[in-house]
Amino acid sequence: ADNAILADSPLNYLKITDSGKITGNEFDGNTQFFSQVSVGGGIGIDINATSANIMINNNYIHDYKLNDTNNIYNQCIGIRIASLPKVDILNNYIKNCFDSNHGGSEYTVGMGIYVLNSLDVRILGNIIQECYVRAGASNNGNAPVFAPLGVLVQNNLFLKISQYSTTDVRGGVLHTDSLFGDPKFDSSGDLTLAPDSPAIDAGPPDPQYNDRDGSRNDIGMFGGHNFIPDGRTT
Repeated sequence: ADNAILADSPLNYLKITDSGKITGNEFDGNTQFFSQVSVGGGIGIDINATSANIMINNNYIHDYKLNDTNNIYNQCIGIRIASLPKVDILNNYIKNCFDSNHGGSEYTVGMGIYVLNSLDVRILGNIIQECYVRAGASNNGNAPVFAPLGVLVQNNLFLKISQYSTTDVRGGVLHTDSLFGDPKFDSSGDLTLAPDSPAIDAGPPDPQYNDRDGSRNDIGMFGGHNFIPDGRTT
């Protein structure tokens, strides 16, 4: 559907072929249904669209993961972008897109965000954690962001926990004004930033991305003013 809006929903995965806005959803790859319809870790949001405008903001995308000794391809990816759409990826939390077994051949595996060829992509204010292939990968993959030079990757936070994980972006893309380390969530369990989080007021500085209170964008799921956390109940 052209210019569809998908919000506040629990999802296994999504395929996009036209313009739309994807806001405030949880994409969970670690579910019984997902394992029934796809072999392997799969892809959370798979975009294959030309001349489309797509916004992906304030989503939680997690657990597209495997422990596989076989040859695997195009798996364990949070967001994949093919063809030539215009895409803004803003204030998401992408976590645990990995193959934890180094057996077999792995090609285009273990990435938080994978951009094949489009340059009209902006990746801003996201937390990306544990997106990798154990022991690395000789082919495309094994990176929080894999994209060509020209894609904008700015004001994101990259977190490495496993010894096999990485915070290095690959594919030619450059990153600017990045943070590395613990984003520090509070004790509520809903992924709200703690008062001493380094991600507060560390997102993109342009006023168009400001938080609802007018302050600078916070990195993570609750940054910006396009998403109202209480929207589910108000």
